[in-house]
Amino acid sequence: MSGESRDITKSGELRDITIDDTRGLRYAELAMIGPEFITIYNSTGLSEAPPNDWDALDTQEIAERFQLKAVFKNGPHWWLSDRTTFRFGDELTFGGMGFRWAATLPAYLAGSGGLEGTPYEVFEANKQGTFAYSKGKLAYELITPEGDAYVMQSSNIEVNDDMAKLGDRLQLPRGWGFRARVLDDDLTLELDGKVKALEDDLKNVYNLAPAVG
Repeated sequence: MSGESRDITKSGELRDITIDDTRGLRYAELAMIGPEFITIYNSTGLSEAPPNDWDALDTQEIAERFQLKAVFKNGPHWWLSDRTTFRFGDELTFGGMGFRWAATLPAYLAGSGGLEGTPYEVFEANKQGTFAYSKGKLAYELITPEGDAYVMQSSNIEVNDDMAKLGDRLQLPRGWGFRARVLDDDLTLELDGKVKALEDDLKNVYNLAPAVG
């Protein structure tokens, strides 16, 4: 099959899109694997990726259509921020579901069957936007041995009251900690393009929080 001429690794015009009440909102991503980096397309605000549609999506057809090395499904996931401004690019539709260009990731995160980052290993992601966590709500954080806090951006498991006990399920490396804390003040993460991020061993995603004090 000959591929389409459009280069979907390019973001196109970037637009800020703010969505309220994102905590617990389901979404999915497509990871477009190219030779130099991974391009992420995100369904937030367009589709919650219904299970039947998501399961039926033919990623091999998409890869052949756009002459990519591979396309992997990433998700579904659930957001943990309460109000979120995304900097999204061009929109595409796959399997009746809408997706927008959202970010790029290092190519080494692509394994043979999906995204295979090493748990608790910090990597740099090119993503932009604002994640706002509201005062009085829970924030879920990984604490490194150096004392840096990484705030959970999105969960790989449906958000519910058991999230506060997530630390009991994680295989934390020596010196690492997990905490679920009620925020005394609003917490806002401004992502400006080069973001330090990591995953835990359950594939929940975290971003480095701003230093306090």
